Amino acid sequence: MYHFEKARRRLETDTAESHLLRLIAEQAEAMLNLGLTRDAQRTYEEVLPKLELCGLAPETARARTGLARCLLALGETAAGRNALAKAAAELGALGNDSERARVLLLDAAVAADLGDLDGAAARLAECAPGLGGRPMDVGMLGYHLARIAYRRGNIDEAGRSLAEAIAIVEPLAIAPLMADLLHLQGLLDLSRARAPEAINHLRSALKHVERVRGSLQAERFRAAFLGNRLDLYTDTARAILDFDSPDGQAEAFHVIEAAKSRSLLDQTRGSAVVDWTHTEGGSDAALNEQARRLFGEINALYAKLVEPGAGARAAQWRSAVETRERELTAIEDRLAAARGPANLFAPPVRLDEVQAALPSDVTLLEFAILRDELIAWVVTKNTRRLFRGLAAVSDVERAGERLRFQINRALRPGAVDGPRGERLAADARAELGTLWKLVIGPMADMLRDAPRVLVVPHGPLHALPLHALHDGASYWIERAVIGFAPSASVWRHVTDRPRLSRAAWNLIVGAGDELAPNIETEARQVAAQLASSLTLIGDAATGSAVRSACPAATRIHFACHARFDPALPNSSGLRLADRWLTLREIVALPLQADLVTLAACESGRSVVQGADELMGLYRTFLAAGARAVIGSHWLVHDEISARTFHEMYTTQSRSAQSSPADSLRQACGRRTFAWGSYEDDFDFRRSRLPVRRDGVWAMQ
Repeated sequence: MYHFEKARRRLETDTAESHLLRLIAEQAEAMLNLGLTRDAQRTYEEVLPKLELCGLAPETARARTGLARCLLALGETAAGRNALAKAAAELGALGNDSERARVLLLDAAVAADLGDLDGAAARLAECAPGLGGRPMDVGMLGYHLARIAYRRGNIDEAGRSLAEAIAIVEPLAIAPLMADLLHLQGLLDLSRARAPEAINHLRSALKHVERVRGSLQAERFRAAFLGNRLDLYTDTARAILDFDSPDGQAEAFHVIEAAKSRSLLDQTRGSAVVDWTHTEGGSDAALNEQARRLFGEINALYAKLVEPGAGARAAQWRSAVETRERELTAIEDRLAAARGPANLFAPPVRLDEVQAALPSDVTLLEFAILRDELIAWVVTKNTRRLFRGLAAVSDVERAGERLRFQINRALRPGAVDGPRGERLAADARAELGTLWKLVIGPMADMLRDAPRVLVVPHGPLHALPLHALHDGASYWIERAVIGFAPSASVWRHVTDRPRLSRAAWNLIVGAGDELAPNIETEARQVAAQLASSLTLIGDAATGSAVRSACPAATRIHFACHARFDPALPNSSGLRLADRWLTLREIVALPLQADLVTLAACESGRSVVQGADELMGLYRTFLAAGARAVIGSHWLVHDEISARTFHEMYTTQSRSAQSSPADSLRQACGRRTFAWGSYEDDFDFRRSRLPVRRDGVWAMQ
């Protein structure tokens, strides 16, 4: 990608468009191999008609093959196979037998995936002569022959094909292909009951993947490449656990951690962020200027989207945002690629390191998904225990969908008033009970007396209010202080961050409007509670003022509107007096805050991408340098928010030892969060609805 970017910058100043088109098509192939399938698809669709107009027939057929791969990877099987057939016909007409053979090789892989093993074998036999003895192509042929034999149960035949392919490819040092070959070899060994050999092959495959990942410049490149190979990590962890060696649990934990939030881990350890916001001059000047222009247009359009009365024009504005988002992301990738090959990034922590770092009163509960099996480690300072087969992940997902349905029923205005509120509470409590039995129940005895629990979710568990699960007698948060972390590695590195050495002060930001008139009142109340506070409230809460003040604050409280868009997470952000403060700006802030509180609707929501990478405000503030973040998964009433944080900061002011998670838990225990009904003080056990403010997203 580095060399593509360097060549592209030269060719963009040239008048020979055909050379630039060839380069962009080949760059799309690299993007596809990284796992950036949607980006590659859009690039191919843009460049294909231009290649045809230029009369570049071989390049057109090759680009069409790449587009077919994109369509197939995205599940558009019929369209993908049609594109492959057209590419094969074009290459046949050109007499390019070698490229046509590669297309047939791809079609054979598709046929095998669809269960047509005989058809796949026939296509492999047809394409073999055209591959011309080129080592990489022959290695790919051997890989697909081995896959077909393995699926047919012909293990010895698969082993022979695979051994021949590995012998050919290994001297070429093509790490991704070697990883695929060794992964399949490990699965073959497992089917032969050769666990030690299998684990060694799987370990070797992981080393190849990690080596490539560590050399990729852009965060998106690393996340996509790793996300495309998650099965290797889960298969390795499962093989290690099934083999049951003395050190198996610790090694499997390390492997699972290597597939969780690695890009965020890199950022918490100081990997450079591409910051085009203020950079002037240099070889990147033109791209930086394009990025700033696009960002300004996105922010202006985003402000329009949330204006009352947007109506029919909202769809048009949203489409414009999506287009500019893609363009800005592409520029960011180019800026990152131009930095040259990267070095290996932050390594995941090992289990003994986590145990050594855990406070004596904290229990780590780390979940992991091995294909459809949910497992978990329960770890304290002196003990560790692995729980296998907690539940089928598909069952957890269905229970989570039912819970979200119940929550959405209760979110409607007036839904909880009267007797119906009790029924809604009972329905939600039933689903929380089902999830308790699936997710926590088998570990309940070990967690029963744990005063503080740090939960590391995985996959769909990130979207569930695990602290509100109900065991039939009480909600979990009634018995323990519960915090969450994206991974144990992120938690470990974030808690190691140095604190501000100078005298601390607090930053209070309040930006309300007629829809939420109590927001600014909340900000003033918080400022009155917290000594040494800088307040940016009302018209003073501008984007530039907040950006200037954030890096020097030890505690930051945002009282404002938030917006989370799972389709465009980078455009999500916080509404200030003059504009939106988006994820792109936040991640570039050099924060040193012990706590960032996001008193805003849905500020704790995230979308999970790639290798369990969370995209949202919570993650972004951690990446920027915060030690702890508090946010909400749900809609929050401004009056209730003001009361809650008054209680929380009161608790903290009374006890310097009270963590954010402690203080917020106590505040939630004294205030109601019944959507549509805003009542006064109450007790947990008499609350009308079981799910209150979601997300003690605290690292402490």
